[in-house]
Amino acid sequence: MHKLFSKRRQDFYKQNSKYLRYVFNDHFVILLFLMMGFLMVQYAQFIRTIPENWFWGKIIVVLISLVALIFGNLATFIEEADKQFLLPKEEEVKQHIRSSVQKSMIFPVILFFVTALILYPISAKSFMAGLWLPIFQVIILVTIKYLLLIQKSNSYVKNNLLNWDKAIDDEKKRQTNILKIYSQFVDVPGIKPVVKRRKVFDGLLKFIKKEHKNTYLYLFARHFLRTGDYLGLYMRLGILSIILLFAVSSPIISLVGVLFINFILLFQLIPIKKSYDYQVLNRIYPISKEEKSKSLKQLLMVLMTLLALVQTIVAIFTFKKIIFVPLIIIGTLAVLLFYTSRKVD
Repeated sequence: MHKLFSKRRQDFYKQNSKYLRYVFNDHFVILLFLMMGFLMVQYAQFIRTIPENWFWGKIIVVLISLVALIFGNLATFIEEADKQFLLPKEEEVKQHIRSSVQKSMIFPVILFFVTALILYPISAKSFMAGLWLPIFQVIILVTIKYLLLIQKSNSYVKNNLLNWDKAIDDEKKRQTNILKIYSQFVDVPGIKPVVKRRKVFDGLLKFIKKEHKNTYLYLFARHFLRTGDYLGLYMRLGILSIILLFAVSSPIISLVGVLFINFILLFQLIPIKKSYDYQVLNRIYPISKEEKSKSLKQLLMVLMTLLALVQTIVAIFTFKKIIFVPLIIIGTLAVLLFYTSRKVD
């Protein structure tokens, strides 16, 4: 039993390492280091401004620590077929779940140490404490996380019987959530898009005239609003760009960061073009490939222009030099026109 689940764990780690090579490519790593450098400089300047015994600093430390507890779920590596083939070994499987708690603590412990070290300058000033505070913080977080994972493992056993369906569903969700992160950068097989109607956006589809030439424009807009994680990605990166505009004081750094986020977003939205290729009947539509590409360009133009306008409005209040404000729209449209002409056609 130990060899079986160890092999599954190793196979999953190998799968992760394969996708990580595509995520952390040369360009992304360079940009990541640059962004980390910028954030460290901004953080250092922020620390100099905070007063001693700062009340809001205590709130920030507690909230971020609580958020850190969310990450790191119980990894059991139980699969669908196990409830048939491993049923005679149920006691051994239950023992494996209990032992999985210790292995699942590795990532949270590392995360807690990193979080405590990053927050130490704020916590030292806010709580007027020494080096013992981050150590105490890590001990508390590790204890709480360990108890939560113990409770999670115990929830799979009721009346001394293993709840196979719950254990399998939770493990599927855990692995899917990890693979979804990689799917933002590379195609990941096995992830099924979830369709949600989202009634609040039904009115937006009415703005598209029901004409022959707008067939794919309607389908692409519908796919963006209802299928997969495109809408969520659009909202998350948009909010991240707004936070960047408020957090970074240098207008040049903010401008470069916002344009990079817009490029990443555009890169992730391009696959919408292939969203209906799996349906064979679409091939009999009397619509040329040029019209299909044009429809996607129209959708991307609306989405990116709307986002750039919101970013520009925010930049008016955050940029010290107003001359940099229109560069957000100009840069976004330049990237949009140049990139779509190469990738969409």
